[in-house]
Amino acid sequence: VTQAGKDAYNQIVKDLDGYWDLSDQLIEEGSTTDQEISKKVQRREADELGPAYQVVYNDLKNLMNIYVQKGDQIESVLAGVMEIIAVIIMIAVIILSILSGRRYGNQIADGISKPLQQISERLKTFAEGDLDSEFPEHDAKDEVAEMIETARKMADNLNVIISDSGKLLNEMADGNFAVATEHEERY
Repeated sequence: VTQAGKDAYNQIVKDLDGYWDLSDQLIEEGSTTDQEISKKVQRREADELGPAYQVVYNDLKNLMNIYVQKGDQIESVLAGVMEIIAVIIMIAVIILSILSGRRYGNQIADGISKPLQQISERLKTFAEGDLDSEFPEHDAKDEVAEMIETARKMADNLNVIISDSGKLLNEMADGNFAVATEHEERY
């Protein structure tokens, strides 16, 4: 893949070819029954073939070291890239969390403030004597809904009491002082 790797590989092929050539030559020369020639070939094998093997071995180690270094460089680059990606992901998650938190916070605030503002406006008209206008609708089952329902019941009670009081006063105006309310529980 790299020029250094190609050069190391070509050196291995060259040195390996030399090793095999020397090995074949020594095997051919050593294929004899003459003990002197056999001893001479054995000495050459130790003196020439062993070092040739070591050269090939060192070439292979060199090639491996080249690729280990290349792998370490790639690992370092990938580690840096992964750190950058992790930081980008964390920043994106933080930004999304902030945005969604603000969005949901605004929805919650609107869900509380709008009904409170509506009931506040209605309670102002209620305080001014408007007992008949409708109270705002609120679907949630919370304190605001409870406040609206309490105000609605209070308006109903006051309407019943005022109507009942009017009826009682009419009866008294007609001379009937023994009249009693029909809605005592509302008072």
